[in-house]
Amino acid sequence: MAAQVGDQAPDFTAKATGNREITLSSYRGKKNVVLAFFPFVFSPVCSEQIPAYSQNIERFRALETEVLGVSVDSPWAQGAWVKAYGIQIPVVSDFSKEIAQSYEVLHPGGMTQRAIVIIDKAGKITYRKVEEDLREMPDPKEIFTELQKLPK
Repeated sequence: MAAQVGDQAPDFTAKATGNREITLSSYRGKKNVVLAFFPFVFSPVCSEQIPAYSQNIERFRALETEVLGVSVDSPWAQGAWVKAYGIQIPVVSDFSKEIAQSYEVLHPGGMTQRAIVIIDKAGKITYRKVEEDLREMPDPKEIFTELQKLPK
């Protein structure tokens, strides 16, 4: 059963761009988190979606939120992509596919679905949406609307 709204978010520790390791629970009590699952670096829609979040980094920060891009790509491919597109948000490598499996967003083709999971400061999932069509980008307005509902 997929981690649903109201559930405690499954924790993980994984390599991320910038040669760092990210543990989801380290944000607990400090920041909300948006997990932005996306299929592949250097693909057309992903190369619009994640840079758009990066361009809105100050707006996310004002809402006390960290955005983490998550894909099954290797950290090296992600690093090249982040550099090529000037992405400033952390991009997490789920090369083992364990994160996608724990959130049940692993596509049958072996990549992650395009999905948004919002986690509040208490570590609870407050929003979850999986796009039916991988070519559809999640609506940023919807993400900001959901974040504005969270307590400060």
